[in-house]
Amino acid sequence: VRYRMSDAVRLMFEYADPSPDRPRSAFYKRVVMADLEHVQLKAQTAPEKLLRDMRSYQVETGFLASSACAQLCGTGLRIPRAYHSVQRPCEDAPLQSKFALVLEDFSPHDGWGQLGLLPPQEARAALAALAHMHAFFWGLESRDPALHAELTAAVWDKATYWA
Repeated sequence: VRYRMSDAVRLMFEYADPSPDRPRSAFYKRVVMADLEHVQLKAQTAPEKLLRDMRSYQVETGFLASSACAQLCGTGLRIPRAYHSVQRPCEDAPLQSKFALVLEDFSPHDGWGQLGLLPPQEARAALAALAHMHAFFWGLESRDPALHAELTAAVWDKATYWA
């Protein structure tokens, strides 16, 4: 499926020897900046924003593939595990940048879904999960300097696209 910011597909697996340890599906997300219509338009109308967009793909891919994210998943928060990631940023020609992720699939078959607007109870749960996620990283520098260094290299200082 082509989305505005990426191409994505749900991969369904069939095994000759089924095992409950193997995933039934995975989510594949591919970003080839030159293939995206909105990026092509941005290259003409606001080329100064292409580096920021490229960096946002690096941040997403870097965070999801990081050891820090893997440890965060072990705290009970449901964050898709990255089975594989590829980053090919091109700072000199951002349109040539490419990124890919193969992620654990939060499939509707497993009870997952997306909502446009959350009812109050689910909004509170989402905010609690965000607070839990951010609390995990407080003090990381003293708890695990190597993990902190990996994460610092992967994400933005201010954790926002607009900073």
